Amino acid sequence: ANFHLGNNRTALNDAIAALKHKPGHMKAIIRAALACFDMEKYEECVTWCETGLKIDAKEQKLITYKKKAAHQKKQKDRDERKQNMKKFNDLQKRKKMMDAVKERAVTFYSKEPEEELDSTEHEAALEHLLFKRSPRSGTITLDENNVFHWPLYLLYPEYNQSDFIEDCHEDVRLSDQLEVVFSETPDW
Repeated sequence: ANFHLGNNRTALNDAIAALKHKPGHMKAIIRAALACFDMEKYEECVTWCETGLKIDAKEQKLITYKKKAAHQKKQKDRDERKQNMKKFNDLQKRKKMMDAVKERAVTFYSKEPEEELDSTEHEAALEHLLFKRSPRSGTITLDENNVFHWPLYLLYPEYNQSDFIEDCHEDVRLSDQLEVVFSETPDW
């Protein structure tokens, strides 16, 4: 009943209990293999299939699920390797960006004028600025030439307006950016 309800952990435990009473019971072995497959425990599934195939080498369900489990395990291992590689690359990218910011001696200040952040606060502000901002607020990127691209916010509070430049190359002067922004003169 647990197997049909999708309670795979309990179904596996039931199959193990049944095998204690009657070792070699094919239905219990098949249920154990299927429960393991559904729980994505592919190595256990293969083990259960091999156990059953020692008893009946022609049991089609066990042959099928052994192949499926082996394939799924390979796929899962590949996905884990990809995920680990992605994490490694992300860490490398973060380190490269942090090193580039430190190399350029970028300094952050608190909201209080002329109050410089201590090293721990500076590191936290840098982490937040580079990696924890939402995409809508702009992202800071470092290209393959080790050049930063910064989002640029221009605020005009007296006119209740603002401009946003998503990608401002670090080697471009602010006056050049303003010429582009004000190529069409605003009403005010």
